[in-house]
Amino acid sequence: MCVLLTLWATATLHNTDRPFMRSFCVSEAVKGKVNTMNYIGLDELLLSALREDIGTGDITTNCCIPAENRSEAYFLAKEDGVICGIDIAQRVFSLVDERITVIPKRKDGDFVKHGDIIAEVIGPSRGIWTGE
Repeated sequence: MCVLLTLWATATLHNTDRPFMRSFCVSEAVKGKVNTMNYIGLDELLLSALREDIGTGDITTNCCIPAENRSEAYFLAKEDGVICGIDIAQRVFSLVDERITVIPKRKDGDFVKHGDIIAEVIGPSRGIWTGE
């Protein structure tokens, strides 16, 4: 089973609040608890994925979102399912920008229904969009 998450954020662009929506899938392949994983190996894997995804920078985000913008975003369940990977999502955002705070509203193993809020993400808009 796979739970699709949607990240909603509001960023100020050209003095106008504009909502953004992005979706991604957290696979059931991420099993076990992060606290039992090798953090060094996990960070290497996440940093490798981030390097592949954004290379020397997230060009679209950097061109469209002013550096000073801050956002609040939410992970929303796109379908009914079971949550996994909250700790990994938190780690991704902390690797992208230490100023980003992820506030889990659910924990791994929780059942969710379509539309449930899974986590809130607060911080610099560019970092949030780069991390998602």
